Amino acid sequence: MKNKLIFFMVTRMATRLSGLVALMALCSNGQAAALSNTALTAKAKEWMAASESYSAESLTKVYTDVSHTIYQDKIVTQVTKAWFYPTKALVQESGYETLNFNQYSEVVSDINAFSIAPDGRITWVKDDNIKEIEDDSYNIFTDGKRKVISFPGLQDKGISVLSFTLTHDRTKGIEDWSHTHFPQQFSPVNYYRLSVSSADGSYFNHNIYNDVLTCNRDAHTLLCEGNQLPALVTKDNVNWLDQIGQIVVTTTPDWNGMISRVNRGFNQALNSQSKVAETLQGLITKDMSTQQKISAIHEFAARDIRYVSMSDNGHAIVPHTVDETIYNRYGDCKDKTVVLVAMLNAIGLKAYPVLVSTDRASLAPVALPGMNYFDHAVACFELNGEQFCLDATDAYSDWYYLSDWIQGHVSLPLTPDAQPALLPQSEFRWQVTQSTDIRYTTGGGQTEQTTVIFKDEYASSMRGNLASKNSEEQNKWLTSVYEDVVASGVEPVFDISGIDSISEPVTVKSTTEFAPYFDVAEEFVLTEYDAWVRYELGLMKLSEAPYGYAFPGLQIGSTYNLYLPTGWKVQSAPAKLKLNTRFGELTRAVRLVKSNQLEVTTSLTMPQKALADTDIDEFNNVLDVFVQESSINFKGVVK
Repeated sequence: MKNKLIFFMVTRMATRLSGLVALMALCSNGQAAALSNTALTAKAKEWMAASESYSAESLTKVYTDVSHTIYQDKIVTQVTKAWFYPTKALVQESGYETLNFNQYSEVVSDINAFSIAPDGRITWVKDDNIKEIEDDSYNIFTDGKRKVISFPGLQDKGISVLSFTLTHDRTKGIEDWSHTHFPQQFSPVNYYRLSVSSADGSYFNHNIYNDVLTCNRDAHTLLCEGNQLPALVTKDNVNWLDQIGQIVVTTTPDWNGMISRVNRGFNQALNSQSKVAETLQGLITKDMSTQQKISAIHEFAARDIRYVSMSDNGHAIVPHTVDETIYNRYGDCKDKTVVLVAMLNAIGLKAYPVLVSTDRASLAPVALPGMNYFDHAVACFELNGEQFCLDATDAYSDWYYLSDWIQGHVSLPLTPDAQPALLPQSEFRWQVTQSTDIRYTTGGGQTEQTTVIFKDEYASSMRGNLASKNSEEQNKWLTSVYEDVVASGVEPVFDISGIDSISEPVTVKSTTEFAPYFDVAEEFVLTEYDAWVRYELGLMKLSEAPYGYAFPGLQIGSTYNLYLPTGWKVQSAPAKLKLNTRFGELTRAVRLVKSNQLEVTTSLTMPQKALADTDIDEFNNVLDVFVQESSINFKGVVK
C-alpha cells in the first residue's frame, strides 16, 4: 500500500472532527505567488540541494512545521510541509495531498502549493489541479470535505510543498477544539516542528504518548521538535492509533464539560419526538416482554431507517431531530442513536447515547478530553444489572450482543461525570456448531450431509455476506467457503435459513457426493478432518503481533456421525481427547453406536483474551497442537 495513503488511513479519524485544512483559495498566478513567497521557494531550493541525503527508495517527509495560536474565539493554525519523491513510481502513486476540512467552522487563507523539479524549476498549483470530494464513510460521522491536490510538474527526485493558514471559529458548533499530531509516519521524516501558544491567556493542554519529539512547555507555549524520525514499519495485527507516537492538543479542561456541551445537541434532537408513540404502536404490543420490545425497536432503527450520512450543515455532532429521522426513514449513526434512545426511554428504559472511537482500542493515548477521538455513536442502557449497547448502523446483528466491529473499543458515555471506557467484549465472538453425517459407500466414496449453525456475531457476519446476494450468488459464495473449509472439486447443494431475521442464527445445510477415493480392502484406515475446528484454528494463527493481540474468542462444537456400509465393522475408534491449556481446551468424546457406526463429538473452547507479545509463540504452538489432534482417524474391516 502506498506510504502516504497508509498514513492517511491511520490519521484520518484523528483529524476528522478538528479539521486538518480547508482549501478556499489558491494562487492561480504563479508569478504573483512566487513574488509573495520568496522565503518559501528559497527554502524549497535548500531542501532540493540536500536531496541526496534523503531515502532513494521511499518517500521522505522533508519538512513539517505546524503552529497553533489559541484565542478565546478562534484557533489559527499555520502549516508548511514538503515531500521528496525519489522515483517515478512514487510520483505516480503519491504525487498528491489529501486535505480534510470542516466546511462549517473553518476558513483557510494564504495558500501556497507547488512542486520543485531537480533543476530548481517551480510549478504552482492552480484551481484545476484540485478535486473536492465528500469526507463521508459508512457508520461514522463527519462534517467535512476533502481536497485532493495533484501537484503539476512533479518529477522523480522532485519535491512538493504546501503552506496554508487555517482559522477555526470556536463560536460555531458544539465540539471543543482538539487535534492529534502524529510526527512519525510510514516514511522517514527529516524534520518535524510543532508549536502551540496562547495569545490571550486562553486555556490549552497537551499530552505526549510514546514520545518521538523533544518538547518544552511553559505557561503559555509548547514547542516540540524532532529530526531524522525513522519510518514506521507496516506490521500485521497492529492498531496503529493505539501505538504510534502522538501529541494531543486540546482546549477542553475536563470530560464533564465536554459531555455537557455535546449533550446539548443530543437533547436538542430529543426535544422533537412526537412521532415516537405512533411509531411504537406499530412495533410493539402490551403482551410483549421487555426483551421483545427492545428487539422490535432495534430492528426498526437498524433496518427500517437506512444509513445516509447527514453530518453536514452543522450536524457533525448535533443529530437531526427524532421526528425528522423517523419521517425521512434515513440518517447517520447519531440520528439513528437518538431514535433508539427516545424509543427505549418510552418503554421505561434509561437509555443514553455513547460516543465510540472506531479506530482505538486502548485508553492509554486518550488521556485528555477531546472530541477528535470519536467518530461513532451507539445507544446504551442497563437491563437486569447488565449493560447493553445497540449499534443502529449494523443491520445484521441482534440487540443482545454488541456489534463485533466496535467490541473493546474506546467509548465515552454522554452521562454526568463519565470517563472514557472500553466497550464490553463477548467471551466468544465467533461461535459455530457443526453436525455432519458421513455415509461411506461400498465402492469407497461417501455421501456427506452437514448442518452448520452460526450464532450471534458469527451469524451477523454470515448474514452480512449473504443478505444482498441472489440465490445463484449465495451458492457461489458458499461453495467457495466450502472449498476453503472442507474440500474442493465437489458440488455441494446448499439450503440456507436465518438470513432475513437478525434474531435467529444463520443455518447452512449442505449435501455433497464424493466419488470413490479409497481402496476397499479387507482392512482400511480412514481419516476425517474436523473441518470447522481445523479451519477456524488456521485463521486464528498469528504471523506477528509486536504489541500483543486481542484474541476475540472462539467456540466450536462439532459432531461427526460416521456410517460404514452394512457388513463393515469399526475395528479401532479414534482416541478421546482432553487437552487443557491457558488459552483454552479441546475435548473429544467417542461412542461406538453400532459395530459399523461411530459418533465423534468435539468441543473447542478458547475464550476472549488479551495476549501479550510474549504469548504469541506459545499461542501459535497451542493452535498447531489443536489442529494436529483435530483429525479423526479410525480403522475398519470389510466382512
